[in-house]
Amino acid sequence: MTGSGPGSSLNMYITACLFLFLLAIAVYVNSLHGEFVFDDIIAVMENKDVLPTTPLDKVFKSDFWGTPMEEWQSHKSFRPLTILSFRLSYVLAGNRWDEVQFHLVNVVLHAIVTLLLFPVSRIVLGRGRTSEAFWACALFATHPIHTDAVSSIVSRGEMVSAVMLILSFLCHVRSTVASSNLFIVNLILVLVWTSSSIALAFCGMLFKEQSITVFGVNVVYELVRERSLVNLLLRRRGDTGRETGGEEEENEGPDGKTKGENETEDDEDAGRSDKEDSVVEGYDDKQSK
Repeated sequence: MTGSGPGSSLNMYITACLFLFLLAIAVYVNSLHGEFVFDDIIAVMENKDVLPTTPLDKVFKSDFWGTPMEEWQSHKSFRPLTILSFRLSYVLAGNRWDEVQFHLVNVVLHAIVTLLLFPVSRIVLGRGRTSEAFWACALFATHPIHTDAVSSIVSRGEMVSAVMLILSFLCHVRSTVASSNLFIVNLILVLVWTSSSIALAFCGMLFKEQSITVFGVNVVYELVRERSLVNLLLRRRGDTGRETGGEEEENEGPDGKTKGENETEDDEDAGRSDKEDSVVEGYDDKQSK
């Protein structure tokens, strides 16, 4: 996936993104007519917090399964934004349990996650390895391990939290790149991108708790990045040392001495010869007198 110019590369990148998006949807399009099953019934259909008749504040006082947080039977899983997304789907479907509408949201979310994984793969594998990043995302889009997360309506929180996690990571990566020669501008941009990264992480935690792992991902990224920078600096230092050593070797003569040393010795020999000539000339003058 290499182009002959910037415009060609951009077109190929957009084409790759579009292909990945459609591929992720095509793989799970057969799940659109799936019925509500297992936890879909308990956490969605039988959850009173999903219904628009339930006061909004109750959503933030109950766990994911609709049990009040203060009760000992509560699961203590606080995912209010996931519940609100179910409520929104219910309202958009005309206040009825339309499985196609609920499943469609999950499938589109899977496609968005696949799309966002493309720039992440390019960061991990390297900017010049777009083809490898593309095939990695294609494998992610079609891998059967995602079947439960995409096909189960109740697993919507996992995919939304994945979207937030990836966006948070990308914001963190962006905060490490200088965008201006002015210090104050770079400082403001770092604060904006870092704040966005933190906000997205906490927002993802309100869909599902696993989004908190993005902070660990950011730490690992920084450690790898710093190690790469150190290795690069050491490699450059070694190259500089080798270049200096090569220059010294080029300046060495057959006797193992540098050109400077040989020139100094030549000058000293010439000086001694001049002195000897002067002494001889003086002696000859005395004899002639």
